[in-house]
Amino acid sequence: MFQPYRFIFTLLLFAVTASGVSALTWQEKTDRQFRKWDRTDSPGCAIIVVKDGEVIHQNGYGMANLRYDIPIDPETTIFRTASNSKQYVAFAILLLHDEGLLTLDDDIRDYIPESPDFGETITIRHLLHHVSGIRDYLSLASMSGLVLMNDYIDKTYALEMFENQQRLNFAPGDQTMYSNTGFTLLGEIVARVSGQSLSEFCRERIFEPLGMTNTFFIDNFQTVYDNFADAYIPDPEGNTWHSTIGFSSVGAAGMASTVVDLAKWDENFYNPVVGNSTIIKMMEQKFRLNDRTLGTMSMGLIVEEALGIKVVYHGGDLNGFHCQTMRFPNEHFSMIFLSNTAELNSGELATMSIQIRSFYLQEPDTSVTDFQLHEPTPPMPAFLSGFIHPDLDMMPYLNPPAYAPKARAARPSQAKPQLTEPQVRRYVGRYYSEELDVFYELALEDGYLMFKTPRIRPGIFGVDQVDSDGSFVTEVIPFIGLPAFWGTFTEDGSGNIDGFLLSNFRVIDLKFIKVTTAPFD
Repeated sequence: MFQPYRFIFTLLLFAVTASGVSALTWQEKTDRQFRKWDRTDSPGCAIIVVKDGEVIHQNGYGMANLRYDIPIDPETTIFRTASNSKQYVAFAILLLHDEGLLTLDDDIRDYIPESPDFGETITIRHLLHHVSGIRDYLSLASMSGLVLMNDYIDKTYALEMFENQQRLNFAPGDQTMYSNTGFTLLGEIVARVSGQSLSEFCRERIFEPLGMTNTFFIDNFQTVYDNFADAYIPDPEGNTWHSTIGFSSVGAAGMASTVVDLAKWDENFYNPVVGNSTIIKMMEQKFRLNDRTLGTMSMGLIVEEALGIKVVYHGGDLNGFHCQTMRFPNEHFSMIFLSNTAELNSGELATMSIQIRSFYLQEPDTSVTDFQLHEPTPPMPAFLSGFIHPDLDMMPYLNPPAYAPKARAARPSQAKPQLTEPQVRRYVGRYYSEELDVFYELALEDGYLMFKTPRIRPGIFGVDQVDSDGSFVTEVIPFIGLPAFWGTFTEDGSGNIDGFLLSNFRVIDLKFIKVTTAPFD
C-alpha cells in the first residue's frame, strides 16, 4: 500500500534544497523556515524545540488574531490541537487499564451497550489501533451533506452517527483504517468508567499533575477562552478567511494547548510524572493484524523507523488549526508546532522538523542560508470546496484500503463530457441511504452524472464515466492523488439499476438503494 506521508518522511531525511552556505546558527536557520508567516498581517505558528528535557529554542511567528493585532506567543497562545488529542485519550484509557478498571480486550459493548450489533466483537484495543472497521463519523457526516467543520457537531451527534451504522468497513483486525469514531468512543468509555467527563478526567489526572495550565478539552465551541488563537484559511485569490468551527466533540479531537504545555507532556515520555514506563511502552506498540502483519498505528501515536532513526509523532488538522509533535526518542530531542494557518498542515510541519533536526546536528548538506519552502496545499476543485476540505484531518495518516481503485487523473476544467444522455439514463433517479437517512439525486448535467443532496449546494460531485462493471471514480484530490469518492452501481435480477455502493477514504461500500419517490427541487 502506498503511503504518501511515509514516502515524504523518508525522502526528507536526506533532501534539503540549498542555495548557499552561511554561518547562521541553527536557531536562525529554524526561524528562516517560518519567514513567510513572520509578519503582522499573517497568521502563523508557534514552535518549541526541546533537548534532554530543556527548551533550547522557542518562538512565535505571525499573528494569533488579525482583527486585533495580537501576535503569537509560544508561552501563552492557545491553539486547537485537533487529532493530536488522540494520544491523551489513549493515555487515559491506559491509566484506567493500569488501575484494573478495564482491560484492552474488553468488548466495547460492555461499556457502550447501545453499540450496533455488527456480528463481530470489537475491543478497546481495536479502537486504540484504528483496526476496528468502524466507519469514520466525520466522513459519514460529510457524505450526509454537512459542511465540515462549519456545521455544529457535538458528542451526541457523533454517538448517534455511530449507533446508525449498519455494517463495518472490514472485520475487526483485518487492516488499519483511521477512525475518528473509534477515539470518540474511547473518550466516552473514559467518562463512563471514571464517572467524570473526559475533560475533567484529563485535567485532574494528566494536565494538572504535569503543570499544563493552558491545556483543556473544548466541550462547547462557544466557550470564550483567554489567549485563544483564531484560525485562518487563505484562498487562491490571495484573501485570508476567518475559519468557522462548530466542533464540540471530544475524544478524536477537541483538545487545546500551547507549545510550552505540550513540551511538558513530551518530557513525560522520558521521565513519567503521570502514568509509568509500562504505559509509555504500550502506547508505542503496534497491533498485529489478523494476517499476522503489523498495523501502521500505535495507540494514539505513529511510530516509524526510517534509515535507523526512530520517530514518534502524531499530527492534527482542523480548519486552519494544525499541530505536529515530533519526538526522536533515541536522541531525547523533540519539536512541537501549533499553527493557525491552513498553509501549514501537519505534514508540512513534520517535514520542517526533519530540517530543524538536521540544522541542530549540523549535518553537512543542511548548512544553508535559504531553501525552497513547500508550496501550500493545493486548493480542492471548486465543486468539492466546503464538502471535503483539504484541511480536514486528511494527512498524514489516511491509510486508504488496498482495494481503492486506481485514481483517474483530475479532469481538465474544459474537458469534453464523456457521458451522453442515453448512457446515463439508467443511472439517473433518486437514491436513499438508510444509514445516513439522506437522499441523493443523480442527474445528467453538462455531460456529467451529478450526485446531489438537498442539504448543501446542488452539486456534491460529478462522474464523467461509468465503467462496464458499474464502477465509477470521482475527481482526484490533488494533494493526495486519490479520488474523493468511488463506488459501484448494483443491479437487480432483471438487470435494472437498483442502487450503488459509495466509498471514500474512511467509509467502504455505504449502501444507497434506488427509490421511486419524486426527486427534490
